Amino acid sequence: MIGNIAEQFLNTIITYVIQDGTALTVERIMQLEETHRKFTLGHFIKKLRERATIDVSVEDAFNQYLEGRNTILHRFSEVPGSAMDSDEEILKVLGYVHKVAENMNKVMIFSMGLIQSWARQNNFPDNLDITNQDIDPGIKVAILEAMGKMNTLIMPKQ
Repeated sequence: MIGNIAEQFLNTIITYVIQDGTALTVERIMQLEETHRKFTLGHFIKKLRERATIDVSVEDAFNQYLEGRNTILHRFSEVPGSAMDSDEEILKVLGYVHKVAENMNKVMIFSMGLIQSWARQNNFPDNLDITNQDIDPGIKVAILEAMGKMNTLIMPKQ
């Protein structure tokens, strides 16, 4: 689960927002969905980097999140306190997981901001705008801030 949502957001960005230049037909979308189902989070980040120049702060958040997520999922013994044989060890693990969750939140806010900016540029109906929904005010502000910075945070490569 840790990463599935991030993968879905990045898949949406790679498929619709920062496209590869191929026309999007129904057949093409179905083909991409089938192909993308097999991709890892790292692959989506690599594709995003190939198609756009990303601000260093966003790049750092992606890198830290990906490394932390992979450590938890594939190399748990490297997580500080992974022996979990005392309350202190458990607190270390929880602290590490919390840090990964913070980085995931940054990636998600960036992703939502980018998707929302793209939706507005393409005249999607306002009722689909997440900033019009009843969501946590802090998250709404963060998304709106990310949307305001999209021109400087990410630039499509020509």
